[in-house]
Amino acid sequence: MGSISKAVARLVARACLLAPVIALSMASCRDDGLSNGELMTIWTIAYNDYRTDGPGEWTDQGDGTLRYDQPRLLCDGPFCEQIPQAPVYLKKCLQGQVYRSAENDCRGTGSYADQWGATKFQFCNTDDTSCQDGDGVANSSSPAEQSCRGETLAGRSWHLVVTLRYNYVNVDSAVQYPECLFCVNSGNVLEHMPEMPAGSENKFWTRVQSADDGVLRYFSTSGRAFNDAAAKTESHYVLCSAL
Repeated sequence: MGSISKAVARLVARACLLAPVIALSMASCRDDGLSNGELMTIWTIAYNDYRTDGPGEWTDQGDGTLRYDQPRLLCDGPFCEQIPQAPVYLKKCLQGQVYRSAENDCRGTGSYADQWGATKFQFCNTDDTSCQDGDGVANSSSPAEQSCRGETLAGRSWHLVVTLRYNYVNVDSAVQYPECLFCVNSGNVLEHMPEMPAGSENKFWTRVQSADDGVLRYFSTSGRAFNDAAAKTESHYVLCSAL
């Protein structure tokens, strides 16, 4: 099967984004943790530009980081081609967990009982917008963001994780990034992160915040990340990413 045919097959597999075209209900495709507004924004971009994202792939770099690649599909009618995009990197360990290079895991301190030493941070010490800029992006006043910025792992510049493309635009509008880092076609990142606690009681901060509630995510066991909100003064886990 040629590359164009493969791309067509992948596009057909992504029926959720094409649901309005084939008269399927969007509600039946909801398994990605996106709000209705987020889903519509993503779908509108994909449909109007005749492009969407292909299946993503996680790669364990063996140095305490994971790399995520997700090509874009540029389509002319039913014919599509894959266009590589900039990769996103994750720290394999939550802040506070200690990476062990020989074992390639995050069990260098603590135990299962305390999530292997994972530390919780406030997004801000006041429940307002003082720890974010006008676009909602965390600034250096955020304790959670500070924790990531202090990292030098693999020679990269780290920040709080960003999970949606339209939020990446706030960070760097010049580069295209994954539509949704932990959604349906992103694969199960937790296969590479066994020390990452899943479940709604284990939330982590995201880099782009709303003006009102703090924006959080949490993992399901399938590796998808779902929305949550809280006061920005609450303490939650910190997952760092780099571009």
